[in-house]
Amino acid sequence: MVVMDPTSRVPGPTEDLWTPYKELHNTIAKYLASPGDYPSVILEENLKNFKQTFLNLLKNSAPDSKSRQELMKCVQENTSLPHRQTLHVSRELMEETIILSDMFGINEYVALDLLGVAEMQMQHFPDLTRGLVAVMLYYDGRKAVCDSLWLLAQARRGISWDFASGCDSRLIAAYMDQLVSNNLITTILDLLNQIDVNREMEKLQKNRGLGGPKHQRLVHELILGIRQSLANVVFCLAAQAGLPQAALLPLNKHISEIKIEDGAVIDDVSLTLVMAQLYAFDVSVLQKKEEHDELVQRLPLVSEHSLIQSLMKDLSPMTTTTWNCSDLQRLAQLAWGLSLCALRNTPAAIRNKLNLRGEEDDELLINSALDADSTVFKFLNTKMLPSPAFAKDDFYVCRMHTLFTDFLILLPMKVKEMRNQADENAKVINVFFQQGLIPPKSQNNHFENLLLCMAMVYDNDKRGLGLEYWGLPPSDGHMVLSRTPVSQNILSKFANLTKDYLPSLLYVPYLKFLTSLAKEPQGVQHVFQLLNTTNDSKCTISWTHFYRAMHKYASNLSQDTQVLATDSVYRPRGMPRGINPQELLGLHSVLTLIKTVAENDPVGRQSLAQNPSWSPVQTFLALVRCAVPVPLKADILLTLSAFAKSTEVATEIWQQIEAANIICTVASTSSYQPKGLQTELEEVETRNEEYPLSRAAMVLFNSLVQGVELPLLLGMGKRPPGLSPYMFFALDCVFLPFLHRTYRKPEEKVRRGFFHVHIQLNFYSYPQWQVAESSLRLLHSLLSQYEPSVQDIAGRKVEITPGQMPTDVAPHPGFNILVSLNSPSPLLKLVLQILDEACLHLDKFTDFPGKRELEISAHICLSLLHLALAKLPKLTKVFSTATTTKQVVQTIVGLDKLIFNINPRTGHQDHPINIIKFMSYAQWLPGHASLAIRFLTLLASNASSHHKLLQVVAFSIQSKPSKHAFVDILDFANSFEDPYEPEKDGVALSLQLKEEVLDFLAQSLLFPAPTVAHLLLGYEIKREMRHTVLQHPGVLGFPRSCLHSIIQLLDTLANVHGAYQKPGRIHERCYAILHTLCSNPESARPTLKYLRLCNDFLSRHVIKIRNAIIAKTPFGLHCASWLLRCIAVDLKLSFCEKQKSSIQGLLRALLSMPADDLMKSVDTTHLSYSGYHEKQRHGSELMAMILQDIDFTMQEVEALPWRFFDHSQIELALKKCEFPAGSPSEGLVDISKLSLLFRIELSKSNAYAGQRDLVNAELKEVLSYAARVNHARSLTLGGIKIAGAWRHVVGVLFNVIPLEFMPVGQRHRLLLAIIKLLLNKIQIAGDTLSPEIASLSSSALLLLLASLRQCHLVVLEARERAVDPNQQLLDSSGNVIADPFLLTIDTPTVGAILSGIAHWLNQPICNVQLLRANLYGSLLVFLHLSCFDATAEELRELGQGLGGSSLYFRRLAQNPIASNLNAITTLNQRRMAALEALSKLNENWISSIFVDATRGHEVCRMLALSMIAALFRLSPQASWTSLMINKGYLQSLIESIVTSDQELLEMLRPSPSNLKPLYVYEAKMALLCRLVQERPEAEACLRLGLLSALSELSALDCRPFNEDAGLHDTGVPGTLARYHQILMPALKLCSSILNTMGSNNISCVHEVSTFLINHADVFQLILRSGSPNLPLDALQELSLVVHLLSICASPSTSNINRSPLANLSMQRLRQFTISLLPKFYVSQQLALQLRTDDPQKEEEDKRYLLVLQTAIHLLTFARHIAVEQRPMTVLQPIFKPSVSDSGNHNSTAHLQPPDLGLLLNQVNELSLLVGKAKKQIDLEVTRLNSMSMSLQSQANITMSEPFLQSRQLVEDRIARRRTEVKALCLLTEECLHLLWAHLDLYLRRNLPRPGHPLNDSLLEPGFVPTAQDLSVLKQGVIVGLSDRVEAQISDATKDQAEGSKDFIRMLLRRIKRLVQFAPV
Repeated sequence: MVVMDPTSRVPGPTEDLWTPYKELHNTIAKYLASPGDYPSVILEENLKNFKQTFLNLLKNSAPDSKSRQELMKCVQENTSLPHRQTLHVSRELMEETIILSDMFGINEYVALDLLGVAEMQMQHFPDLTRGLVAVMLYYDGRKAVCDSLWLLAQARRGISWDFASGCDSRLIAAYMDQLVSNNLITTILDLLNQIDVNREMEKLQKNRGLGGPKHQRLVHELILGIRQSLANVVFCLAAQAGLPQAALLPLNKHISEIKIEDGAVIDDVSLTLVMAQLYAFDVSVLQKKEEHDELVQRLPLVSEHSLIQSLMKDLSPMTTTTWNCSDLQRLAQLAWGLSLCALRNTPAAIRNKLNLRGEEDDELLINSALDADSTVFKFLNTKMLPSPAFAKDDFYVCRMHTLFTDFLILLPMKVKEMRNQADENAKVINVFFQQGLIPPKSQNNHFENLLLCMAMVYDNDKRGLGLEYWGLPPSDGHMVLSRTPVSQNILSKFANLTKDYLPSLLYVPYLKFLTSLAKEPQGVQHVFQLLNTTNDSKCTISWTHFYRAMHKYASNLSQDTQVLATDSVYRPRGMPRGINPQELLGLHSVLTLIKTVAENDPVGRQSLAQNPSWSPVQTFLALVRCAVPVPLKADILLTLSAFAKSTEVATEIWQQIEAANIICTVASTSSYQPKGLQTELEEVETRNEEYPLSRAAMVLFNSLVQGVELPLLLGMGKRPPGLSPYMFFALDCVFLPFLHRTYRKPEEKVRRGFFHVHIQLNFYSYPQWQVAESSLRLLHSLLSQYEPSVQDIAGRKVEITPGQMPTDVAPHPGFNILVSLNSPSPLLKLVLQILDEACLHLDKFTDFPGKRELEISAHICLSLLHLALAKLPKLTKVFSTATTTKQVVQTIVGLDKLIFNINPRTGHQDHPINIIKFMSYAQWLPGHASLAIRFLTLLASNASSHHKLLQVVAFSIQSKPSKHAFVDILDFANSFEDPYEPEKDGVALSLQLKEEVLDFLAQSLLFPAPTVAHLLLGYEIKREMRHTVLQHPGVLGFPRSCLHSIIQLLDTLANVHGAYQKPGRIHERCYAILHTLCSNPESARPTLKYLRLCNDFLSRHVIKIRNAIIAKTPFGLHCASWLLRCIAVDLKLSFCEKQKSSIQGLLRALLSMPADDLMKSVDTTHLSYSGYHEKQRHGSELMAMILQDIDFTMQEVEALPWRFFDHSQIELALKKCEFPAGSPSEGLVDISKLSLLFRIELSKSNAYAGQRDLVNAELKEVLSYAARVNHARSLTLGGIKIAGAWRHVVGVLFNVIPLEFMPVGQRHRLLLAIIKLLLNKIQIAGDTLSPEIASLSSSALLLLLASLRQCHLVVLEARERAVDPNQQLLDSSGNVIADPFLLTIDTPTVGAILSGIAHWLNQPICNVQLLRANLYGSLLVFLHLSCFDATAEELRELGQGLGGSSLYFRRLAQNPIASNLNAITTLNQRRMAALEALSKLNENWISSIFVDATRGHEVCRMLALSMIAALFRLSPQASWTSLMINKGYLQSLIESIVTSDQELLEMLRPSPSNLKPLYVYEAKMALLCRLVQERPEAEACLRLGLLSALSELSALDCRPFNEDAGLHDTGVPGTLARYHQILMPALKLCSSILNTMGSNNISCVHEVSTFLINHADVFQLILRSGSPNLPLDALQELSLVVHLLSICASPSTSNINRSPLANLSMQRLRQFTISLLPKFYVSQQLALQLRTDDPQKEEEDKRYLLVLQTAIHLLTFARHIAVEQRPMTVLQPIFKPSVSDSGNHNSTAHLQPPDLGLLLNQVNELSLLVGKAKKQIDLEVTRLNSMSMSLQSQANITMSEPFLQSRQLVEDRIARRRTEVKALCLLTEECLHLLWAHLDLYLRRNLPRPGHPLNDSLLEPGFVPTAQDLSVLKQGVIVGLSDRVEAQISDATKDQAEGSKDFIRMLLRRIKRLVQFAPV
């Protein structure tokens, strides 16, 4: 810190000499940049704290011996510092501290702090040590103090400029006035005397404070920057408010001590101080402001009365003060004298206040400044104005303009005197020349130097100051002075009348003056008119005179040439008519003026170039062929290059050049060869070792190729047409040999290239410019215009004369250049050599002769390589096409491979490294860095070259600096300034470079890891990337990488107040790169781990991301989308890796964001919360707030009424000019391409000039419309991206994050709020809803509703497990469900959500199948959630008419906490609310569902069918039932079953192409199954032929015989499984119809029987293969078939008339069914085989229940056949009257009737199985009770997940065993019934017997049991139904219903009676 006073701000224990000063500078800069974002209180506080720093400017606290001793003591004793216990000082650190303290004279502790900061900043300087970094920080801190003071000086309100609007200018002005009053200016001047660059560098060199070349350059620039900033402070204070006497007199004294070396110009600091002095003398403010203005009153020259007299005394010629530079004294005298003259013209009040003396003082000063020995104007012309710093500052130019204009206006007599003196001098000189004498050198030439000075000033005029000479105000309004008419007239006369009678001495200066004025767009027109208005033939300043003179020169010189050409005739030669040196200078000035006018005035260019009376092109080319000096020829060619900017003139120049043959295109046999350009190059320029003509020729050709389409047929008829001779001259004669030529100056070989936006060639002043500049520029122009074409490879031919052989035409010149750059050619070798040598010299970081030219040559080479690589893909394609068509066999290598060739100088593959090096020069060569990045991006776009680049960068010896070059660009906080393109905005250029680096990284990340981007981002590439451990820079030696820079950029964005509302593309790319890293499995873990290490990066940023969404900028929306996607990935990965802290941190940011009530912005008319919800809600979660901020509407741009363009054509043009797919700007319009397209069309039109102007004006409006379209599309795209990202986060949040992190209550509340808000936004958007956002929102809605349903299922499960309603409910994880009664949805919400989804579904925009499918899914989920999901008790009570309120709710109502809640709704209430909401919808809504169910996308059809089924489930009696039937939708649905037969047959092929028809078929059948459950709908289906349609399905007959493996890789089931998916729905549908209509409905049974008969072969196959060992699906199939057969065998079917064939088929089905009875004998062995309690084998248990169900259906079928189809007297026996061994029942022969022993043994087995099942039930119940008791005894123990799972398993086993018992009892009942019926037939009725056979019996024909058979049967029944067995049966059925028990007892009694009393 700068403190000398004890009361000043002393550096604290942790302060250094860099950090506070940088913070101060940043604070001031940010405040001045955006005053509205920073309160002035912050600035005021900082200025107050640093006031002593500015007063004691750059003064350090002195070293302290005590502090040094403390440091040494700590090192010796190895202890910590007394006041810094955590800091241990090493010996090395102590030595560095002492060195810094001694070298800079600072306190030891301050030096120690500086080293500590340097330690932290070393990450930015990987190649420097800590001490060297500390040196840089020391000077950078001092510069920051000076820059801060400079900013304050600029920001004060003043005379010359207004710095920042909105800032507190009075505060700054008062602060600066206090500093100035405390001798700030004197302090600065003293510091400028003290700070000497050479002394500072010597001091550093002595103390080892300088590093390598780069470090030396940086330190040197910092020291120079300190001096310049100090001088700038003085200049700003003087320019804004003048300088008081106490400051101005010391400034004069300081300037008097300035020395300027001979041959040098004034240095920048001295120039700044001189300009400050001139501004301090300036009184032009008196012409701008009123006399009472505050600025005028506070001007020191006005307010300080003694200042004028003090200045007169100080600057008087009589003063004894000696100035080191007398010209500076005369300049001060001239400026002060002019100010005194101006003060005399001020208002009287000011004059009286100033108390001016006589005019003799003014005259004395001016005469002293302009005496005979004075060289003040020459000094300005040679020492001051040529300074580069003068041209860079507009205020310097403005002050000199004021000086010159005041001189012309205030001293007209003095000007006239100077002009007269110039005329006299010209006469004297002419006399001397006429006499052959040398004129004297002491001639007074003030007027000539004045003109030259003015010319030099207006050469750098960027504000149109020269317009005042034409009576116009300057183009910059701030520079306008209140000129009187007299003053304007004086300036205008000076410019217009000076040319009258102009002597030869002033000819060149005046032309230069006019040339400088012609560089202004408005001034050039006046210059043209000035020289075009006179008709005086004697006037030497006119266009006519210029062209006549040149025509005369050409005529005379051409005659001399013709005379010399006649070598066979000897004639006496006349006097030579050459050009003398004075004429040569005049011609050069004239040509320069013509060129300037032609460049800046298109109209003047046409007049000057195409005037038929002048014939300028022919005249100029004639002069080129004459024997004139080479510089003049160069000027002529440059003038022609200016003419070539017009297309018409360029065409003429091409033709004239070809005719003039200045480049030999046709060989001649004559001995005389005219001197062409090639001859001049080889004979003249090579001998002179200077090449101005060759450079000018290249500039001309460059202008020609840019101004007109290339004349590829040039020279047709005389030679092979084309531009080959010109390309040979440019490439082979000029460019390629330039390295091997000799140069007059040694540095010219280095300075061999130059490229500039504006052509400014002055061959007299800068002879070192070389040929490479113009040659490279020509090559660049040709290559940029060329697009590869097959014709260039195959060759073009043209027919010159009809009937003659076609002539070959040379290809486009760009073709040869492109092929050469993509082949190992000399051109490519030379380009790479230039780049290599450029890097070699630039790495020295020193200024050397030719550095500027070398840098720009490298720029062109980089651009050439970039163009060649960009056009390589198309060139390769063209060569491939030509090779395929056998037009050429040539191939190219490609620059992407050649760039990795060996560098001859180094022997390594370092060409890519050389290109990367240019990125390290970005601070002063940003254009080079941009081209290098873009070249690398193209190079890395190919996989093979990308891998090679990775190897080169990773394993090069310069790998570390190469990687850090990318980091430097991303870290550079200041704006870049391109010295070669100064018009570019530095901030925009900095952002552009950063964006290009980020684009390179993003593109590289698209390749598989590892990539170059991973290397630059800090990941390990030599091992698995997932094991990379990313650290902060400097930790464990970890270098700074691009990842650190990206995070710093984003942190800066998030930390700056208000900045997050305006993120740019650079921030969008940063977030995109982070998302790419997070989503890549190889880099995800280290990336996310490091982001958490960075103070929870994602959590911090997501909190502020809402500002970017609210601002609604495209890049802001993109940033938000990428960030949200990163959060989604982090949530998912954290859950997978069980990182609870990370999940909790993100959830805190996403869910605990306090804010205003969200529902204030929600339309409560449609969506409303319950009252309890409103009371409990304290804030909004961030995710809901983000949803609220997203704009769902589609941005539209209103088209204007076009006058000349058709809107449809404009839209087609916009479509044509869109960026291609895959580009970063995909979908946007390329404005430049659109502009070019319209201008091409406009050029083809025949519009007249006036109409063309109107069309051009409207064209601008069209381009503006296209820009608005781009903005609207960008906003829409941004909205789509943020909506997709939000959906992604929501999906992870509610589907991945478990309940332990987000309790079910919070989850439910948030889900319900988001759902309602989403539907509200959709409804508000209406028809303007974006289709893409609608699709994303629909999928998000489906996801949210599914998650909401999951919450309800969790609560339902908890209620099922709840014993006491007063007890807390627990979810599946054992977490307490807080307020479970709030998880019900109130009836208004049910209706609102259903209405919202239904209205959305009915909108016209909802015509996308995916969107409709999502909405159907959402409706289904919510219907299940609100109307169908309930506990078993609720469903049971609803069926019983108890209102659907379960016992849980009824008992909960008694709870005092919940007794007054209205939010608790019953299931029935929710159903009624849903039905009411859907019933209010119009008929079109339900009709659209029916339409979607019959046609459309398969998924949409399936969901629509499911939706209809859900509606019928909700209310079968609703109006949609009749609508479906009456409108024909049901008939269409049934007919579609038949039409889908072929598709279903396709499903049964081994490899079906698509399974969608199968799923649609299943959905149809599911709906029909739901419909036929109601009798009216079932009757309608029968009436419409539903079962007939099933009977016609041929796919049901194509049952596969064997199951194949299926397509398991694709998830496609096997063929048999697919067949089951077809058959099972049909069987279930038949079963449902039969169950609804009943077996007594003859027509229904007949239709089902017909269905069975039509597919009898399939069912016979199923019955034949029936077995208990079948798979589960086969058992289900068999069970349904038997079930249908059992119903069709009911008594009602006895009267059905069938055909004999049908009866036969039915009979065979019955036989096969009866044959299954022995197979499905239920035994204990079978139960042991199938039944299991293992939850892992649940399928086996299901098989066992299916076996029982099939056995029941079989016995029912047998009962129907044997008993119920006929009277008892004609019973049809099925079982034979015998009792066989029970173990052989399954071995019964095929189609043989079983015996009654099967039934007896089955009853016995069943009784045993029932007993065992009951015992198991009792055991499981006991276990369940013990678990409940254990839980109740330990009330403090919560139910854990294993406990809940165990209890659930027990409950499931109990339920299965009870189902099993019911099935076994029913099976027992059926067996006893059949046994009794057969025993009654055989024992009581004694049938069959002889004479009474049973014709329809299934037994053997003519079978008659014998008495012995009956006796055996009787004994078998007695044994089989013993008392033990009877007791077992009674015990097994005691828990059954009373009817069932009574029926079984009755059967047992009857069987016993038959056995006891049978007459056998």
